[in-house]
Amino acid sequence: MIHLLHGEDALSRSRAVKELLPVPGSDAYAGVTVFEAPVDVQRIVEACRALPFLADRRYVLVRNFITATTRRRRAGSESDEVPAGETTSDEASGPRPAQQLRDVLPDFPSSTELVLEEGGKVPATSVLYKYARSHGEEREFRPLVGEDLMRWIRQQFAERQASVHPLAVQTLAAYVGSDLLLLDREIDKLCAYAEGRAVQEADVAEMVSSAAETKVWGMIDEAARGSAPAALLQLRQVLADSANPPLRTLGAIANRFRLMLMTKELADRRLSDQAIAQQTGQQDWSIRNTRPLLRHFTLAELKRIHEMLLETDIALKRSPLDDKLTLELLVLAIARRDLAPAEALPEPERDG
Repeated sequence: MIHLLHGEDALSRSRAVKELLPVPGSDAYAGVTVFEAPVDVQRIVEACRALPFLADRRYVLVRNFITATTRRRRAGSESDEVPAGETTSDEASGPRPAQQLRDVLPDFPSSTELVLEEGGKVPATSVLYKYARSHGEEREFRPLVGEDLMRWIRQQFAERQASVHPLAVQTLAAYVGSDLLLLDREIDKLCAYAEGRAVQEADVAEMVSSAAETKVWGMIDEAARGSAPAALLQLRQVLADSANPPLRTLGAIANRFRLMLMTKELADRRLSDQAIAQQTGQQDWSIRNTRPLLRHFTLAELKRIHEMLLETDIALKRSPLDDKLTLELLVLAIARRDLAPAEALPEPERDG
């Protein structure tokens, strides 16, 4: 049987995979084979065709196979199959890997359990998605947002028999977001730190690794108001902490501006804070805190800043400039509203 478990909720997805497999250390677990993409299709096929030894079932777990073999098609859609009548440049090499695996699935022994785990959402056009839906199990693990996420956080504290202040729940959700795997670890850490007392908002700000984003928010506030010296000072304070390397700090800046861009687009349509929160997966108070910043930017400026963030990400990975200097130049450009794209070099004149 084939099981397709996919989606961005890594914690729930990994727990579901664990439930499908034998207990580690048991005799049955000896019949588990694990592959990490990229992996040759033939190796998966050979593992699936092997009969179980000293057990009733044979388990083959393959991680991110579909993601690694799916090709992006025109118009931005994704598919791992070729529509009838359409040709591809690699036709001579035979069907695509996902199609190769799909074609032999009906021939696998009934004792084989093939588990495909994908770290993101698998497109419904995937041949393996379609086969799992029709002949096996397909489960998507979507990230929790809004009140569902709050409820999950409160439940985790309750299961640990720990008390938590409502503001601490809100702050934790704002810092970490929908990454349940990271939230689970942070909640463990907070419970140990509180030592039996109720976890407070200050505890989250002190202990949660992603709390550095709040310092970034302060820096962005200064840049939004056009205060370049104050913004640079706060950026340098953030980067002085070894826990905040430039790439991670850039990620925090990008998260903040991404929310500002989404909020600006929806606010211009005169949506309420509650409606914007529902559409962006944020809390009402987060939208209320974001709105004042929007007065300092036009929608076009926020879109340009989004482009600059991507350009800075590339520069941090390729440029010979110092990483901290690269970030300082970005923040300085935002504070001074120096947002014009870099001009392309003129084409050389040609004779004749």
